Amino acid sequence: EFKRAALQRKQEFQAILDRFQEEPNDETILASDLDDLRRRVKQNGGLPQGISKEDTVKQIRRRKARKPRYWPTQVEIAYQDLVSEILYQQSPNTDRDMDNPM
Repeated sequence: EFKRAALQRKQEFQAILDRFQEEPNDETILASDLDDLRRRVKQNGGLPQGISKEDTVKQIRRRKARKPRYWPTQVEIAYQDLVSEILYQQSPNTDRDMDNPM
């Protein structure tokens, strides 16, 4: 049952990445796809099993570098939010030493 659920999450995540590659050059559509990915990362507590951060970033950067280059500010903000959410979920570091604020 766990493997089936993990496979389902992976397929849904990959479907959004594939859709992101095929979307037209529309700022709101591209940003909403990245926000959807970020919400899924947050909801699942990280990337789906079988998908690495490097693979995800590589696919998004491939879209970013495509000619003609179209990467507005809102899309870059959504991309940075996604990457920071992935990094946070991989290492949440919520335990802080209150005696030493550094």
